[in-house]
Formats: sequence, C-alpha cells, structure tokens
Amino acid sequence: MRIGLFIPNATFDLPGSSEVGGIEVFAFELGEAMMRRGHEVILFGGEPKEGRRYRATKMRVELAPYLETARIWNLGSRFRKLVQRLHFGQMIYPKIESSKLDLMVVFKPYDFINAFRWRHLGFKVVMNYQGKDFFPTDRFWKRWIDLEFACSDENARLAQLRYGVLPKTFSNAVESDFFKPAENLKRERGNRLRFLTAGRMVGWKGLRTLIEVLEKMPEVEWWAAGDGPEREKLMALAKERGVEGRFFPMGVLENEALRERMQQADLMIQPSWDFDACPTAVLQGMSCGLPLILSDQVGLKSLIQNQEAFQVVQARNAEAIVEVLGRWREDPGLILRASKASRQEAVERFSWEHLAKMLEREWSD
Repeated sequence: MRIGLFIPNATFDLPGSSEVGGIEVFAFELGEAMMRRGHEVILFGGEPKEGRRYRATKMRVELAPYLETARIWNLGSRFRKLVQRLHFGQMIYPKIESSKLDLMVVFKPYDFINAFRWRHLGFKVVMNYQGKDFFPTDRFWKRWIDLEFACSDENARLAQLRYGVLPKTFSNAVESDFFKPAENLKRERGNRLRFLTAGRMVGWKGLRTLIEVLEKMPEVEWWAAGDGPEREKLMALAKERGVEGRFFPMGVLENEALRERMQQADLMIQPSWDFDACPTAVLQGMSCGLPLILSDQVGLKSLIQNQEAFQVVQARNAEAIVEVLGRWREDPGLILRASKASRQEAVERFSWEHLAKMLEREWSD
C-alpha cells in the first residue's frame, strides 16, 4: 500500500517541542513501522519553523506552508485549529493529488472537511481518534471518512456518542527495545520517592495537583520532563508553597535522556484533569518498568490488563495520589511487582510491530 499521514504539526512544531505531543510522535512511529512491513509511507507536514528541522525519518516527507496559531483570529482554539488544518490542506493539496495514495490517515475531526476535498482522488481516508476536538458541523463532514479506529476504549465511546458508530480500538505503541529498564541500576534516592511526569505542560494535564502532593508528602520529589505554558506557573506555585526544592523541571528531553530519567525514577504519574486518550510518554514509562498512577481521565487504563501495573485515582484528588504513594512507600514489594507488571504489559501488548500488523490487516480488507 501507499499510505499518507496528514499531520502538519509533526514537522511544523518539531517533535520534542512544547507544542508537539503524542499524536505527532505516533505518526512517525506508525509510518516507520508500516515501512518495515514493506509499505510506502508519505508524511504530509508543515514547513518547520526557521532554523529548525523535523525528526529524521526514512519516510518520504512532503511539506507546505502552515499558519501559526497567533496569526489566526482568536475566535476560540477550535476555530483556530480548524482554520490551520484547512489552510494547510489547501497548500499541500497539489502534492497529495500527485502522490497516488491508496489510503490517507488523519488524526483530527477538523480533517473531515479535507477528506471531502479529497473524495475524487480515489483513496480511502482513515480517522484515528486520539482525543476530542469536535466542532460544529463535524457530523455532516464525517460521511467522507471510510475507516476509523480509536486509541482507547474511552475514546471509541466518545466517538460513538458524537457520531453514532463505535470504532474499533487499536492502542498506541512504544519502542520496547529502546525504552527498557536499565541493567543493574542501583537507585540511590535516600529516603525520597521519585515520581516522574513527561509531556506537554498544559493546564488540562492536571500537573498542579502534584504541587499539592509535594506539600502533603515531604518524602517525595517530582521530576517533570517537558515544557509548555504551565511550566513557569508551576515553578511559581512551587515556590509559593515552599516545595521548590523537591520540584525539578527538566525541560524537553531527547529520547536517550528521557529513557535515563525513566530508568532512575520510581514511578510515573499522569494526573490529567480532562480526557487524555493514550499518552505516549506513559507507554514509554511502562516500557521502562515504571509503576503508574493514572487519573480517571486517562483512557489508557482500560487497555492495561494486569491490574498490578497501575492505580487509578480521581482527577484533581491529590489526597488519593498521596494514599497510593504512601502504600507503595511502606511496602517496597508492591512497587516491585507493579514495575514488573508494567514492563510486561508494554512488551506483550504495546509493540509497534504488533500494532502495524493489526492495522495492515484491517486496512487491507
């Protein structure tokens, strides 16, 4: 098959920057996994910002101009995103038209309108639900989507509530041969328990809850990999609450550095306040053997079969996180079993080759 990936931010904002999240990483990893299975894959992305380069890849990459959010009338974030996608769709259209695709994968409902514009080009359009991003009139435009799948059961149910059809679930994946526990690692944390977060620092990710956790538990510290508009606010709040000495913002880390931090941490927390489908960083943490504390807004929890690998807490409930941390701190055997279960789940259920094989079968029917 000749497969297209329509994902402007994957090249425009550069993987690893604060603007780029798991969906963009997913596109690169999926495309490269499909290439290993013998398919030709073309990524259609926005021209990178001046002086920056997108992630190196063996995929063919086609670029076109892409509007920055600040240049679009501020009539709401969804309006801006819709205008971005439509503008990019217009600019990249000649390259799509000449590519003779069999199938195009899109990642946002905004691209339903672009699918309408492609309807005469002869390829199928596949929607991958990894969040919400619904907008007025999207139900009308969805009729031009040929196939669909979601990255979690919760995301599938959200799509069903919106559009009336339950898509199949195919979870995101992780490079389990790269993200893995360190061999013979000796943790020297003293009396402190280290928890890690990784990803974009934006309000709905719920990171402020963890400042409250630091207040309630002086024997823990927080390593925060990532960047975004919440970073400065979190630093100011940590100083205000007197916990800045146990809050360590690390900025955006390259994969090697992120893996090292994951190998050194004791557990990972994803405290999202709003729906968070299947965070890539959480899968990476699992693959490194990190036990998980997930808020009830994280869709990934429904896909993990071994219940020892994670604990679910109510979003915005710092006390619930403190309770789990307290149990794990008092009984090292619990955290050891959770670590082994987390790594096993990542290897057996969330590999890229497994996902690529399943999607290949689905798209070939």
